[in-house]
Amino acid sequence: VDKKMDTWIVQAKKIMRDRGITQKDIASAMGKSTRGAVGHYFTGRSQPTLNQLKSLAKYLDITLAELVDPEGVNNNPFNIDTLESFSPIEFNTLKSISPIDGRYSKKTSDLSSIFSEFGLIKYRVLVEVKWLQALSRNSEIVEVPNLYDSGANTLLDSIATNFSVSDALHVKKFESTTNHDVKAVEYFLKEKISINHTLVSIREFIHFACTSEDINNLSHALMLKDGRDILLTQMRDVIELITSLSSENALIPMLSRTHGQTASPTTLGKEMANYTDRLKRQIKLFDEVKIMGKFNGAVGNFNAHLSAYPDLNWENITKTFVESLGINYATYSTQIEPHDYIAEYFHALNRFNTILIDFCRDIWGYVSLGYFKQRTIEGEIGSSTMPHKVNPIDFENAEGNLGIANAVGDHLASKLPISRW
Repeated sequence: VDKKMDTWIVQAKKIMRDRGITQKDIASAMGKSTRGAVGHYFTGRSQPTLNQLKSLAKYLDITLAELVDPEGVNNNPFNIDTLESFSPIEFNTLKSISPIDGRYSKKTSDLSSIFSEFGLIKYRVLVEVKWLQALSRNSEIVEVPNLYDSGANTLLDSIATNFSVSDALHVKKFESTTNHDVKAVEYFLKEKISINHTLVSIREFIHFACTSEDINNLSHALMLKDGRDILLTQMRDVIELITSLSSENALIPMLSRTHGQTASPTTLGKEMANYTDRLKRQIKLFDEVKIMGKFNGAVGNFNAHLSAYPDLNWENITKTFVESLGINYATYSTQIEPHDYIAEYFHALNRFNTILIDFCRDIWGYVSLGYFKQRTIEGEIGSSTMPHKVNPIDFENAEGNLGIANAVGDHLASKLPISRW
């Protein structure tokens, strides 16, 4: 059986077995009249069409994504239902609108579970779970029992830790009804905890005193925080590679250029050192940006908190909670966290990117001048009509992608700190 397609067989069999559905029952849904004809699909002798799989998913009351891609192997689970003629694997690269999720998806795969919609939903679930657990540890909120070291607490930890693409798809189902993404997470959690009597009794404390922005801004903060850890590793790798070029070529003479013209002698090592020095300064500034978060409810005044429990020190409670997530507490805010730190974040990242653009252009120029020669790789074609050429496409692609990243970063840095009341 084609490995791209056999996932649906495993998933369909599991659901059918759990619900007591037979192959004969689904025959009409797949456009067949007999169980035997359907059986060919389940043995791999025949391959179903996309429309047949859509019909089967509808019969089983699940999405196509849940049928063919329950674990989100294509990193783009929410759009599978828009497929027309491609398999889920092909869709990942061939029908993506952005090259980030398309031809360059392997380069960004480490970030896909963080900066995707799946990542946002995952962090929303985490924040909601952690807030309910924090309330349970407050002895002055008597309606919420302490969940420490209990089955209820273990279940909550499991929901957050083991959150999957299938779970995210389930949240999306709620959202299709509520038309509200954060409320959908609340409904999802209430359903997930329905197997535990203790949690059922306190389910209305999920999202207690929160406005959507409380959940969203902390989720975005966690995304930026975890994403930065990955980015810093990759940024340091780049610096290390250029540093190696510098040290290994410290005594290699090179004719420098100014205004595009030949100038005085320099060394290759020194020219590479220019970049490492600049990059090290910017990576330090990027690493030092404080990730901020607010948790003070609608319009930022603890109104709901104080209405319910007027004698509690809510500023201290929420500060402790926010900092427990590894986020710095924003003392003052309106309905939303000011997002000034996000501007700092992207400005610092953009400066690092801009230096790399400068690096790419210099290397491109050195290749053009004949200072550097690119290695040929067996099987690769340098030009469709001039086989002797090896174009510096890696540096050209990097320059373009860094430019797109900076454009998005500039927009977010200038847009997010400005809000309408």
